[in-house]
Amino acid sequence: MAPADSITRSRDVHVLLLCAVLLAGVAVSAAGPVPFVALVALQITMRLSSPVPPLIASWPFGALLLIGSDLVARSVLPDDLPSASSRGPFLVHLLVRANLRRAA
Repeated sequence: MAPADSITRSRDVHVLLLCAVLLAGVAVSAAGPVPFVALVALQITMRLSSPVPPLIASWPFGALLLIGSDLVARSVLPDDLPSASSRGPFLVHLLVRANLRRAA
């Protein structure tokens, strides 16, 4: 009975992860890129410093991330490349990595 139960849980985890990614995509498309940068800045600072959310450190990092991404988007990337194509896979990578760490 245990293998069938673990298969169901694994499928449920994948469905929940897909729902989280879809909800994040809907939120970013509705609110714009600035809240997404705030979410990513917090996640990156957590991985660089400690597991406790470092809110004070994430504020300047988010500002630098927003300024840097704006400079890259204006100078390096072509005009017809949507910026969501570079942000979405990074968020999926963060969610999958965090999920794998919790499972281990």
